Amino acid sequence: MEKQLHSKLEINLLLVFSFLYVAFFLLNAVLHGNFEFFYYAIIVVALILFVNINYEKFHLSKSVLFGLALLGFFHLLGGSWYLGGIRLYDHYFWIFKYDNFVHFFGGFVMLLISYSMLSPYFKIIKNKRPFAFAFILVIFTLGAGAVIELVELLAVIFMNAGPKVGDYMNNAFDIVFNLLGATAASFVAYFYRKKETK
Repeated sequence: MEKQLHSKLEINLLLVFSFLYVAFFLLNAVLHGNFEFFYYAIIVVALILFVNINYEKFHLSKSVLFGLALLGFFHLLGGSWYLGGIRLYDHYFWIFKYDNFVHFFGGFVMLLISYSMLSPYFKIIKNKRPFAFAFILVIFTLGAGAVIELVELLAVIFMNAGPKVGDYMNNAFDIVFNLLGATAASFVAYFYRKKETK
């Protein structure tokens, strides 16, 4: 019982952290007249609430929830922060854009979420054919990434966000880095499964 209360406290702290950074970035958006940001903030808040209500049903660990909270933070930071007059999402670190990092991290976290959600329903294939299961998880993750791109498309159509969202190459690289992140996470999930079965 004490462990359960401790766990619930940690989950609530993650929730408070998430709402605090959303509130901070919303205030920053208001001060800079970035009202398109409200669209993304509403989606992030809806996801936070949805996950907080359903995390036990989806078998999400505290580590995965923390990764999800960080992903929301990285996303809102990238869309509202500027370095040397360049929006962080468009900023290059060596040869990679910050946007590439967020999509890699997003693909990584989404695969771990997929693993948590699908493991109970794919026990046989997970244990007997781990590579087939990893493939299913990667495809599932890429599908979730496609939904995110559709969310961005709505911003382009209805909020004239094209210059901020980027062109076809940006969209294609988003998918590439989602794939790389998901592939990296599939190895983590594989070794976690091996540890689970020992």
